[in-house]
Amino acid sequence: MASTALIVVGLYLVTQCYQEEEDRARGDRTIAVLLGARRSLLLAMVPLALGGAVLVRWSWLNLVPGWAVGLACFFVLLGVVQLVWASRFDSRTVVQNFRAAMRFTAAASLGLSLFLVVQL
Repeated sequence: MASTALIVVGLYLVTQCYQEEEDRARGDRTIAVLLGARRSLLLAMVPLALGGAVLVRWSWLNLVPGWAVGLACFFVLLGVVQLVWASRFDSRTVVQNFRAAMRFTAAASLGLSLFLVVQL
């Protein structure tokens, strides 16, 4: 549960980034508005990494260690993708940022869901 909660928090922060300017114009006070989209993307890495670490540790203790290695590689790949996106983030490209956020969220959700379904 802790792993899933942390991952969902991280993904929520990711989904706020593409709409930073619109939220600011409406007067919404989101984390992306307060920190800026780039910093929000970097902040999102913290709960994502913690959630991934909890899941990897649990897998190492309760499953075949290969699962833990695979999960660790998956979360490292997500982190690299997120770092690259954050380094190139341009708030003027709203549609591209929306697509990137949705692809990133879908990939992370699909990876976690596949893992959980296989374990059932």
